[in-house]
Formats: sequence, structure tokens, C-alpha cells
Amino acid sequence: MNTRSFTRPRLWAAALAMTVVTGVGVLAAAPAATADEVWHRTAHAQVSFGPYVALDSVRYSADTVAAHPSGGLEWTVTTYDYTSGGPAHYVDMTGRIVDGGAPSAYWTKMTLGIKVAGGGVYTSLQCAIYSGDPDAGGTALDLDTASPYTCASTDWTYDPSHSSDVPVPGTLESLDWATVQGVVEPKGDVSLGDGRIESRNRLIIDGAAASIAHDYHTVTSGTPVIWTAYKRNAEAEDTVGADATFAYRIYDSGAPTGYWVLGEAINERSIVFKHTASCVVYQGDPLAGGVPATVTPYVCDTTPENISGAGYWQVTFAVQRDDIVDVGPAEAARLIRTDCVAGECVFVPTSSAPVFGDVIHGAPQANRTGTEKSDSYEFSIKKGTTSSFETTVSTEADFFDIFKSSVEMKYGVEISERIDQTYTHELPVPKYSVAWLDLRPGFTEYTGDYLIHSNGVWYRASGITYTVPIKDGDGSYMSECAGIKGLPYDPADCAGHPPVVDPDGGSAGLGGAAPTGAATPIAGSETSAARLAETGGTAPVGLLWGAFSLLGLGSVLVTVPLVARRRSRRPESGV
Repeated sequence: MNTRSFTRPRLWAAALAMTVVTGVGVLAAAPAATADEVWHRTAHAQVSFGPYVALDSVRYSADTVAAHPSGGLEWTVTTYDYTSGGPAHYVDMTGRIVDGGAPSAYWTKMTLGIKVAGGGVYTSLQCAIYSGDPDAGGTALDLDTASPYTCASTDWTYDPSHSSDVPVPGTLESLDWATVQGVVEPKGDVSLGDGRIESRNRLIIDGAAASIAHDYHTVTSGTPVIWTAYKRNAEAEDTVGADATFAYRIYDSGAPTGYWVLGEAINERSIVFKHTASCVVYQGDPLAGGVPATVTPYVCDTTPENISGAGYWQVTFAVQRDDIVDVGPAEAARLIRTDCVAGECVFVPTSSAPVFGDVIHGAPQANRTGTEKSDSYEFSIKKGTTSSFETTVSTEADFFDIFKSSVEMKYGVEISERIDQTYTHELPVPKYSVAWLDLRPGFTEYTGDYLIHSNGVWYRASGITYTVPIKDGDGSYMSECAGIKGLPYDPADCAGHPPVVDPDGGSAGLGGAAPTGAATPIAGSETSAARLAETGGTAPVGLLWGAFSLLGLGSVLVTVPLVARRRSRRPESGV
């Protein structure tokens, strides 16, 4: 034999991320060549992985040079025999199969071999799939009938190139008989939440196994979730194809609605592939008693296509609002009153904000004595809900119940049409002074759109507002105080307030405040949080009839009674 001297192949020294690995998986230094090792041949396994397939817990039976390029695995075995008849050399690779990032119950064992025979170099790569670790009692599976994975084996093959580095290709992949892929894509103002995706097959969601936690439960507009179900060898024997089902709640402008969408796609493997897809909008959760909606402002359109022949089939599910006609305020008010009934009318809340009624001055309380006194008041406030299209709202109206359930669902608050509240407040009155309270009743203003179905057409009334009384709060209060004209008033007792007023001079004498028994709204008055904190003021005083304007698309006037009972305390007695 004509012998020649060979150096180690450049591939070994290049930055290929290859490392010498011992049989037990511990990194070691590359072995140095000796005088009798100048002639050598190396078999170089190059195994490529199928989609979403990888290995972990990898180990080798002997020293080797291994690498982990993207989407595959490489390792080597070397012979220094240059005459025929020498022993074959082997390195086994054993690893657990990882699918979609999740470790599976399956393992693979691959054996890379090299030998010199008949004056030439031969290589082989044998592989098997196991249920469980083959070195810990795992069972070898029949690749044709019992394994959901497959790998390619090559028997002894002659290498005519006389190369010192002989590549030996191999594969490891999922054994798929049929594939169906779903693209769930909300559009426009619609998004999806509270989602579930289920399949009896191998299921990959957004590139990861369904068993791995990820955020497919919420899907924003324009950012679809992509799921893929695979009918595989020896899995889901009760199915004839790949299938998956999904359910999502429909959100509109960020607000949860009472509508859900239920979709399904099936790729059935038979003599020919049979494709089936459906998508239905439900009233209520379809997995918890919901029923298909007979009328709905939302649609789910399906678009099918073959990705790789009929065996890899994709369906796009587009969830969006149906065609809608925008209407102005007058037509909106008419449609809301005449056609807004459950099932054919939807309120979509878009924002909420605290608002206050105009300022009401409480009845002044004079103290002409030289000692501070405190007055105690028990009073009631009645506040009602109004809307931008109704002066008052009745809970018997269907459209109010629709608004109420939508807001409660989005914001988690309880909505009341009318609130009666009773409070007790202590008002300190400094010596030689007059004191009173300013009230700004508190409300929450909800803004949104009504979607109304009338005569086969969906209409949208935008910018509808409801002004709702705050259940657990009575608004904003500010204590006011002024000295009495002609009495030895100390300005320090009412710092920051008008220095002198005439309690007998009516509104003019009190700087515009209404006298006892009446109150008028003073728009634009300011509330001081600091002063509220100092006084602890929480209520108006006296017997008042307050009229205040509620904010909305239109100014609505509501009159509410403020009924109070006064009980004076003398400082010396405490009663």
C-alpha cells in the first residue's frame, strides 16, 4: 500500500464549536498524534434534526469530537489502521429527544462506525428509537409500527474519495402522517383573550410544545397565534388525522365582550387527504354552556391553503367586527331606544374617568361666641345615573342592562342606577366665625360604543357616555370659614379665607355662598386636597336642594335632595 502522511483535517481545528468529549460526557483535551498515528481516517457523523426536534442528556461511549450546530448534532470516530482486516471502530451517541422545547419520553441511540477493508475505508451509521433511556431499561421500538420518531441508518458504505474526513449523514425527525396548521388572527379593534387550544395530536403553539407555558392565551390585533397539530405514527390511534380546536373570548377595544369564538381544523389522512374547518361565534363560553349566537357584530372568516401538498394544510381564522355603519347622535339615540335589546345590541366600553358635579355651597353655620363649637349633621344624598342620550336612566331599560353587564365585566365594579347614601359629618366652627362646606358630588363617567343590529344591518353609535354615581364615595368636599363682621375675629382661625363676612347679608355677605335653606351650583370652584386633609370634610350641611350638571356628550341637569338634621354641641359639655 502506498502510504502518505496526513495531518488532522482543518475542520477539527476550525471554529466549528467542536469539542473533544469523553465517553462519559466530560470535556477533555484533543489527543495528540504520535509517530504511528500519522495515517488515519475519520468518520464524521452529521445528523440533522426535523422541525422542533432536538436532543438533550447526550453522552458518548468513547472519546470523540462533538459539535452542536443549529438543527443538528455531529461527532466523530477515527481509525489509524491502514491495512485490511483490522477491527472496526465505533462511537455510540445516546440522547433524549426534545420536542418543541419539552423533553419527551423517547430516546435515540446512534452508532457511528469506521473500518478498513479491501484496501478502502468503509463507514456506517446505525440508529434506533427507544421508549425510555436505552441504558436504563428502555425498550427499542419498531420504527414502522411503534415509534412517533424516525431516524435514517446507513450500512457499511465504501468511501472512494480517500479523504481523511468522511462525512456520514443522518436524520432524526418526527414521523408525521398528516399536518394541520391554524393561524388565529384578530383584526381591527378586536383582540382575543382567555384562550384555549387543544388537540389529541402532537401540538406546537408559536414554535413551542403546548405543554410549555407561553402567552397564546391572549392574542392582540395584527399579531396572530400559530398552532400546528401533527398526526404521527403510533399516536392518537382513535383519530384518522391531525386536528385541533381553539376557543377565545372576543375583546373589543380592550373590553371583554359576552361573545366567544370556537374554531376547529382537521386534516384527515385516507386514500386522499380530506380537509375540514369551521369557526363559529358563540354567546357565552362554548366550553361552559355558551350557545352559537344567532346575531352577532363579530365574524370569523376562514381561508385555507396547502403549505406542502395536501398533507400539510393551513387555515387562517380572521376574527373581526362585521361590516358596521356609523351613525350620528340623533340616529344613535333613536336606535338605542328602539332596537337595543339583548342579543342584538352590544355596549363596548372604551374608557372611564372620575368626574364631579358642580360645586354646591352648604348652609353656613355662625358661631358668635368666643369658643369654637362643633355641629354634627346627618344627611342623605340621592344620586342617579344619566347618559348622553337620556336625562335619567331606568333599570328596566334593556340597553341599561347591556351597558351595566359590559362595564361590570371590564372594570370589575358594580353599577347601580341610583344610590341613596346617608352620612354624618362634624363641622368645626371657629369662634366669631361662619363655616360651611362645598360639595362636588362624585361620579364615574364611562365612554363607549353601542353596536346595534337593526333590519339586518349593524350600526355603531360612538362616544356614548354614562355618568354613574360612585357607590362607595360621596365626592369631593372642602371646608370653608370666614370671620363675622363686627366681632373680635382672629384671621388665624380661618387662614386663607375671606377675612370678614356678614352672615346676615345673604349670598353677598358670604362671598357668594347661598344662605340656609337653598343652594346653587357654582361652576369652576376649586377643591383643595390639602384643605380636605386638614378638615376631614366629607359632607354638606343644612337642608339643601342641590342642582348640579353632570358631564357627558350633552349637559344633563339632575336635581337631588340633600336632607340634613343639625345637632349643636357646646364645648363645655361635649353634647
